[in-house]
Amino acid sequence: MGLTITEARRRLTELIHRAAAGEEISIGRHGRDEVVLIGSAKLANLRRQLGETEPVETLAQEIGPVWERAIEALGSEARAVSWLCRANRGLQGRTPREVVRTDMETVLRILGRAEHGVF
Repeated sequence: MGLTITEARRRLTELIHRAAAGEEISIGRHGRDEVVLIGSAKLANLRRQLGETEPVETLAQEIGPVWERAIEALGSEARAVSWLCRANRGLQGRTPREVVRTDMETVLRILGRAEHGVF
């Protein structure tokens, strides 16, 4: 599917506005999300809950996909925050919050196992 640059820009702008309004937007291919846009209000709340000092944009890039998947898998933001901040045996006693910045794939794999009841 070929798009002109103008059309692609228009579509991306529309998606960014929808995310800013609070809608989660996932963009990917082959059934795998490559970009997840999360509204800034939701991320600002996460930032407060985790005690993060980094800008929301940095937090979104580093934690966003894990955060959204954790909410989906665990059923609430409160459970997702608790899981992110609790030491995990699969991460050699470190928390997902500590590891996600350097090894997001491992954190997502562990979250997937927890989602299916495999600990």
